[in-house]
Amino acid sequence: MITFCSDFGATDPYAAIVKGVILSINPDAEIIDLSHDLAAHDVRRAAVFVASACPVFPPGTIHLSVIDPGVGTNRKPILLKTERGFFVGPDNGLFGLIWQNSKKKKAYWLRNKKYFFAGTGRTFDARDIFGPAAAYLSLGIAPEEFGPVLNSINLLRFPGPVEQTPARGKGQRFLGEIIYIDRFGNLVTNFPYRLLQRKHIEMKVGSRTMRGLAPNYASIPKGKMALILGSLGYLEIAGNVESAQKLLKAKIGTKVELALL
Repeated sequence: MITFCSDFGATDPYAAIVKGVILSINPDAEIIDLSHDLAAHDVRRAAVFVASACPVFPPGTIHLSVIDPGVGTNRKPILLKTERGFFVGPDNGLFGLIWQNSKKKKAYWLRNKKYFFAGTGRTFDARDIFGPAAAYLSLGIAPEEFGPVLNSINLLRFPGPVEQTPARGKGQRFLGEIIYIDRFGNLVTNFPYRLLQRKHIEMKVGSRTMRGLAPNYASIPKGKMALILGSLGYLEIAGNVESAQKLLKAKIGTKVELALL
């Protein structure tokens, strides 16, 4: 099984070309499109997508992920082997969260031209390197056949919550930020569930303060926002039908403060 995500979109031929190359190498490959509408060139957002979507697939799945604004530069094409599966794509931070969250991991530099497609330029590594690597992996070619082991890969900065000195010594306070915004305008923070060990929760974004957890989206009053335990494993700021992003005019990187009392 090969999953495939990219920022290629649905109207250009790029995703179809990559799938054609894969199937020309392994006609029996099962290709599952995760999304080709990822934000163009937005490696950080794509890293959250990959780290959220890919690990739920069966162990051994091959994940082909291509968001590659540095194509043709000296960034490396890589293959990761983890306990959950294989990840093929550019070494530009795209697999940073996967790397950090994996217990067993090894990275390989895709350099063996035996497993390349005879392309015509240096602007389409998805066709010439990544797609073929995924296809040959699906045929059982061992990872070490593709190139040398790498000691490290590029990691984007994904800051964790920073604990602050609480006012009057009460409870715990953390400074965090928005790390992802979905198409509904829900704001995903970098506060994981494991932090939420106390019943009373307050979050401040700018001049707005929200208290407590909503059990679901429908329970949030229209025009209001609330905190909710989102499906990606982090605390979210959400609205009921309405976009929390628009209500708060927030963006990725917007600072948020969390109090656990």
